[in-house]
Amino acid sequence: MLFYSIFFEYHSVMNSRNFRFDINDLQRLMDVSDGLASKYRLQILLLLSKRSRSIQEILKEIDISPSTLSFHLKVLKEAKLIKYVSNPSSRGNEKNVSLNVDTIHINFMQDVTGNSQNIHETIPIGSFANFDITAPCLIVSDKGIINPIDNSIVFKSYQRINASLISFEKGTLEYNLIYNELIGSKVEAISFSQEICSECPDYNNTWKSTITFWINDIEIGSYLSLGDFGGRKGNFTPDWWPIKSSNYGVMVKVSVNNKGTFINGKMVSGVKISDLKLNDNPIIKYKLGVKENSQYVGGLNLFGKKFGDYDQDISVSITYKK
Repeated sequence: MLFYSIFFEYHSVMNSRNFRFDINDLQRLMDVSDGLASKYRLQILLLLSKRSRSIQEILKEIDISPSTLSFHLKVLKEAKLIKYVSNPSSRGNEKNVSLNVDTIHINFMQDVTGNSQNIHETIPIGSFANFDITAPCLIVSDKGIINPIDNSIVFKSYQRINASLISFEKGTLEYNLIYNELIGSKVEAISFSQEICSECPDYNNTWKSTITFWINDIEIGSYLSLGDFGGRKGNFTPDWWPIKSSNYGVMVKVSVNNKGTFINGKMVSGVKISDLKLNDNPIIKYKLGVKENSQYVGGLNLFGKKFGDYDQDISVSITYKK
């Protein structure tokens, strides 16, 4: 990730919500620019950044006619900035409008050396390598709860790989990534995106939790979750899951570059990419959790595919040069 770049944060990798393209990707740049070139379309994107909404909900929030809204939604869909998803709680064929982008990144620098490379992968939330969790805790697949409930032994079960939702009050999960190609390379940026929220009994939309992140055992920053979100179905939450439980979260992107560490675009610490020494060892350890001495020990819900508002697990993106 070159820092002569402009960050709208987005990525043209198939099945990724992080779109990235160079200045020579003219057609994609024109499509996305058209999508952003309207006050009303930007208002729509701002609404959808909080949660998906029905057409009627958007009309209530933005003072435009249904036909004008239809036009703006068409432009946004053609730019791949939004998508339509089923609304399980509605009757008939009504669908919700959902954000289809987390970040847009436009690289304005031509790579004359030709050796700038990117890694983009998805980490299943159940593929953690280590954990330090105490009850209460829970692992759920899209088919049902994985037993035992409120017993950390479930984190040792082979069935954990099927996890679509992981919940715990405090502790940490650690994921190991192995990239031999990074040895001796210059790593310029790394980011992890995941859908998370606080965790409490049932749900509480104002239940706060301080969620912390580490890379290679270095604490890089924390995110204040403002609630354990329920009361409506997540866009991909199974029908059998209670609506009075945690149903969806917020997409949180943690990024480290040569300027520092950022969460959803806001700088949260001075830890830089060089501090992580990612070119010394092929193993990258990524950890997230809730510390016992956090300001708000309010638990963590980690959503994966087939659960929550976003049909994805943990997304990782790395930019490096040989």
